[in-house]
Amino acid sequence: MVLTVDDFVKILLTLAICFSLVGISWQIIKMLGQLIETVKESNIIIRDGRDLIEKLIEDYDYLAELIKSILESINGFTKGFFVPLTKLFGFLQGIDKIPFMKGKREKSSK
Repeated sequence: MVLTVDDFVKILLTLAICFSLVGISWQIIKMLGQLIETVKESNIIIRDGRDLIEKLIEDYDYLAELIKSILESINGFTKGFFVPLTKLFGFLQGIDKIPFMKGKREKSSK
């Protein structure tokens, strides 16, 4: 079998194309490896962010419960102290209806 220049150029061209395909494939493999590393790092960042948000939500729930209990305590104090006090001095609401107090009230307002 005799190799002509034309056959030699075809073989050389085929080898060049194969080498370039291997080089392109190798670069794609390196890019995919870097992409995988970036995704792994972003997963760590996302996990840390999720943990932080979960802690903030837990703190928010704790603060909401704390504020709720403080408001319930204030409400209980109000009901326990001011409501009986209001009922105790409730008789003073009808003081302007007492006949002998009407005259004094009119004189003091003029």
